[in-house]
Amino acid sequence: MNNYSRSIQIAKPAVTSKKGMVVCNHKVAAEAGAEVLAAGGSAMDAAITTSFMLGVCEPWMSGLGGCGQMLVYSAATGAVDSIDFGTTTPRSLDPAAFPLAPGSGGNLFGWPKVVDDRNLIGAPSVCVPTLVRAMDVAHKRYGRMPWRELLAAAAQQAEQGLVIDAYASLFIGSSARDLQTNEVAAQLFLDEDGLPPTIAWSSGNTLQRPMPALAATLGAIADDGADVFYEGEVGKCLIDDIQALGGYLSRHDLIAYRPKILPARQQISAGHRVHVAPELNAGPSLLPVLSDMDRAYAKSTPGSDDYLDLINALHNSADHRMATMGGDGDAKGAACTTHFNVVDRQGNMVVVTQTLLSAFGSKVVSGQTGVLLNNGVMWFDPQPGRPNSIAASKRPLNNMCPVIAISHGDKKHRSVVGIGASGGRKIMPAVAQILWRMFWFDQSLEQAFHAPRLETSVRNKITADHRLGDSVLDAIRQQFDLDVTERHFYPYAFACPSAIKSQGGSNAGCSEVYSLWGDAVSEEHVTVPAP
Repeated sequence: MNNYSRSIQIAKPAVTSKKGMVVCNHKVAAEAGAEVLAAGGSAMDAAITTSFMLGVCEPWMSGLGGCGQMLVYSAATGAVDSIDFGTTTPRSLDPAAFPLAPGSGGNLFGWPKVVDDRNLIGAPSVCVPTLVRAMDVAHKRYGRMPWRELLAAAAQQAEQGLVIDAYASLFIGSSARDLQTNEVAAQLFLDEDGLPPTIAWSSGNTLQRPMPALAATLGAIADDGADVFYEGEVGKCLIDDIQALGGYLSRHDLIAYRPKILPARQQISAGHRVHVAPELNAGPSLLPVLSDMDRAYAKSTPGSDDYLDLINALHNSADHRMATMGGDGDAKGAACTTHFNVVDRQGNMVVVTQTLLSAFGSKVVSGQTGVLLNNGVMWFDPQPGRPNSIAASKRPLNNMCPVIAISHGDKKHRSVVGIGASGGRKIMPAVAQILWRMFWFDQSLEQAFHAPRLETSVRNKITADHRLGDSVLDAIRQQFDLDVTERHFYPYAFACPSAIKSQGGSNAGCSEVYSLWGDAVSEEHVTVPAP
C-alpha cells in the first residue's frame, strides 16, 4: 500500500531533428554535447563533452572516478566497435579484508553483509577509475576537435558550482548518512549540520556549490591530457588521498590501466543487427532474450501470453548469467548510473553507459583532486569460491547494457537505434522491453518509452506498472509473486533509459519519461559559444 495517485498522466514527446542530437539523463550535459555538434564536432567529440559534463552536473552517478561501456557506430562502414572501460580491483587488494558479518548487506545486489560495509563505503571499496583514459583513447581514435576544447564546459561548470535543486536534494538525502563518513564529501554535499540541503519545491530556488578542486583537475586534464590523471601529479594526489584513508589503489594500478577495444558482439533479431558490448556486462545476456522473443506477433500491443513469455525469457537469461558469468543476487535500490546517446550529422553514433556503481560511489571525495570515487568492490560477491568472488587484479561482471541496432535495407531506409539505461540489474529488462515493442510490435520510440513496463530482477517477484491492465496483471499474478506499482520520478521502480533512432536523415530522441532532468537536445536548438 502507498499514497501514490494512479490517475496521473505524464508525457515527454520525442524530440526530432535532421541534425545531430544528444540524449541523456541531464539536460545541461545534453546541451553541452549539442553545442559541440553545432560547432562541427563529431559524435565522439560531443560524447566526450557530455561524459565529463555529466560528472559535474550529477556527480553521484558518474565522473572522473568511475567506469563504463561504450559502443561506436560508423555510418561510413556500418561497423560497431566496443570500448570496454569496466573497472579492475587493485593488485594489492586483500580479499580477507572483507570478512562476512551476520545479516544481509545493504548493497544493490543482495550480497551477504561485510564487516563495516568495507565493500560498499570508504576507500577500501575503490577500484581503478577508468573513464578519463577511455575518453582519451576514444578521442585519439574517433575525435576531431581539440581535446582541450571538449573539456572546457565541464571545467567551467565545476568552477561555477554544482547546482542543487529540489530533485538533487532527494538524491543527496538518500545517501546523507553515508556521506557523513567522509569529511570532504560531507563539506561538498551536506550543510553545516551534516544534513542534505533543503530546497523548497514551491520556490524553484537552487544552491550552487563551487567545486574548485574538481575544476582544477579538469583543467589539468584538458591542458596535459589523460596522462596527468594516471601518471602525473593528479594521479599522485589521488592515490595519496585514497591510501591515507586505508584504500588499496596504487600508482601502478593507474599507470597499468588500458581500456579494451573490441568489435561489438552481434546477432540478427527481428530484421535488425543488434550490437552489444562483449564480455563482462549485461549485453551478452540481452541477446538470448531477444532470440527467445524472435517470432511474428500479429498485433500492435503485447498481451498476457506475450508478457509471460517475456518474463520467462528474462529469467532464463538471468539464470544463465548467474551460473556462468558470476552474476549478482537480487537487485535493490534506485538508479545509480547514467546513460547517453549521440548522433552527428553524418549519422555516426556513440552510446555510453558510465557509473560510480552506487549513488555517490564509495562516498569518498579526494580532497586534493575533487574526484568522487567509485565503490567497484561492491560488484563482487564477498563469499569466497564463487565465479565473481572478490580478488585482486580482477574485472567484475557489471550490469551496463549499451546497444546499437541496425535494420536491414538500403542506406536511405535503414534505421539505427542507440539505447541503454541506468538502474543496475533493472537495465537489461528495460532495454529488452523497449526494443521488443519497437522491433516486433512496430511501435515508435516515443510509444515504446511511454509504454508500461515490468521488472524482473528479483527472481520470484515481478514488479509491474499498474497500467499494464488487469488481464496482464492477473495472468502474471497466477504464476509469480506480483508487486503492482506506479512509475514516478523518484525513486525509480524501473530503470531509467534513453535512446536515439536515426532513419532517413532524421533523428528522434527520448529520455526516461519520468526523469525531471533527462532530455533530448538537437544541435539546432543550442547556441555555439564564441571562441
